[in-house]
Amino acid sequence: FGIFVGVNNHFQTAIFGCALLREETIEAFKWLFQTFTDAMHGKRPAAILTGICLFGWISGVFNDMSSVFNLEWL
Repeated sequence: FGIFVGVNNHFQTAIFGCALLREETIEAFKWLFQTFTDAMHGKRPAAILTGICLFGWISGVFNDMSSVFNLEWL
């Protein structure tokens, strides 16, 4: 299960989207983030908080992404 949350212009929490993935493969996550980016008219997230280590492929897909946090690191 993946949930895309953020804040609106009043700094209130907003849910932008949710997804159920049948498998947790790199290809599935690439598809999910590309589909989300397309739905958001090309606007990419400023930071990603994840429960698994995705930094290697995220930096390849979103080459301007500098903030990827793994909950296992915290």
